[in-house]
Amino acid sequence: MYRNPSPPPQEAVPENLDRIQNTAYSQCWVLKALVALSSQTLKDEEELNEELENEFCQLWDMSSDKHVGSFMLEKGVCDLLLAPLVRSSNFRVREVSLGIIANLMCHRATAKRDMALCECHYEITP
Repeated sequence: MYRNPSPPPQEAVPENLDRIQNTAYSQCWVLKALVALSSQTLKDEEELNEELENEFCQLWDMSSDKHVGSFMLEKGVCDLLLAPLVRSSNFRVREVSLGIIANLMCHRATAKRDMALCECHYEITP
């Protein structure tokens, strides 16, 4: 009598696989939120979805953490953060994007190295 072979033993996936260093923050969540922020094309009079605004504000707060800031800079998020300044004329979207950039610049050691690579070639309109 033949039977199917037993499945291979399950290897435990490290719990911290998605964590940013030793924080509880998720790498996937941060990157997903950055992509969502960068794709905003709202006009002045349009309102940002409350759920998205909360997500973007959480990202803004998280960017002040040195580990999250370093992670973001290592992933080269400059263009993702500059995109809303070009694509959207919505004040809140621009405020969040600039706030995250400001937080990243506070992480001096990595910001000097990584943000120096980012040249702003965008024409930003008020």
